[in-house]
Amino acid sequence: MRRFLEIAWLLPILACGCAYVGGSNDANRRVALAELAILPFETPGAKQHADYLQVSATEPTFALADLDAKLLFIQVFDSCCPHCQRAISSINQLYSQIETRGLQERAKVIGVGVGNTAFVLDLFRDRYAVPFPLFPDASMAKRDALGVRGVPRMIVLRQSDRGLELVKICRSIGNSASFLDDILEHVGM
Repeated sequence: MRRFLEIAWLLPILACGCAYVGGSNDANRRVALAELAILPFETPGAKQHADYLQVSATEPTFALADLDAKLLFIQVFDSCCPHCQRAISSINQLYSQIETRGLQERAKVIGVGVGNTAFVLDLFRDRYAVPFPLFPDASMAKRDALGVRGVPRMIVLRQSDRGLELVKICRSIGNSASFLDDILEHVGM
């Protein structure tokens, strides 16, 4: 009975697959997000992706804290995962929704390929017509910094005066337009 009570609070989250994270982050989460904010990402080789993120193509790396976007949607996936392959079309639609609504300056979408190399991600990008930047995470350091154990996961971060704040974690986003509407309403954009 005790074990049931310990995990009972998770049932609503597991049932819907998404969870908004409360406004008061605990100390451990704040430390993890501060570390994530300065974790180096390789500058995209493709000029359009560097331009999209508004990072200097001459710098070898950038950090999430360097991005000017108020919202950051991070799709964490493995290119070999069939669930991730099915989910990518919804993420492509989310990217299109952001562009169509003129939010591309304030909201960015990136992907982190867990256990994937740049070569594998290039194949994945071509096969699924992924328009946003994908970053390899062969060492799984980014996955660990994000606190992700399973894939696919959508992590929504908000940039504030206090740094990065975790807004929502989802296994699946469902309808991209509704998902974006919910996020925008939640963060007051």
